[in-house]
Amino acid sequence: MVNSLYYLVKKEFLLVKAYLLAIILLTAAIPLFVNAQLDPIIGKSSGFLAYCLEAIFVQFLLSSSASLMESKYPKAQALLSTTPYTRKLLVVAKYSFFLIIFVYSTLMFMLFSTISPKYFGEFDALVIGPVFLFLCLFIGIVVPLEYKVGYEKTKFIYSFALVIIPFIISRFSKLSDLLSIKRYIENIPDGLQFTLPILSGCFIAFISICISIAIYSKKEL
Repeated sequence: MVNSLYYLVKKEFLLVKAYLLAIILLTAAIPLFVNAQLDPIIGKSSGFLAYCLEAIFVQFLLSSSASLMESKYPKAQALLSTTPYTRKLLVVAKYSFFLIIFVYSTLMFMLFSTISPKYFGEFDALVIGPVFLFLCLFIGIVVPLEYKVGYEKTKFIYSFALVIIPFIISRFSKLSDLLSIKRYIENIPDGLQFTLPILSGCFIAFISICISIAIYSKKEL
């Protein structure tokens, strides 16, 4: 099963191989740009927003690109379903692909932040949980919808999110907003700040996987 899952996840990356170089460049460009714009305003907190936007943009762009390529070749999915690869495994591979993207985004930002916190912003491990939870919530809703109605009817969600999220995050670029949020969060123990969002995200992802499997298993290809 692990071997089959590996090849199915590899298939997801092959679908987006044309975009990988651009994604690698964006992984560095987004935090550089965000930190340059916000560091004079909010100081060290700019790293938090830089990581948020980097992780979200990379996830959305690769996820939507993979879905777009799959929608172009519907017969390929039908053929895969006739092979030893079960539909359940195809769904699990898609979510595994999302997880790998998130881990990649996080590790790259950690690396850039360690090399040059002045230009990329400082990294705080406690930020991983909330970003992971947000992505699990978004993907957890969009992917089952995608299996249900198809990518053509859900692609606008990705486009809308890519436009609106920077505006939402920019709302917190004011120092007063960040300080009020920080005071609230500081009352929560560090262990819970890190683990609670991640566990919540895993629970949401698990429910989403089960729903996606149930939808995809009944779908005619």
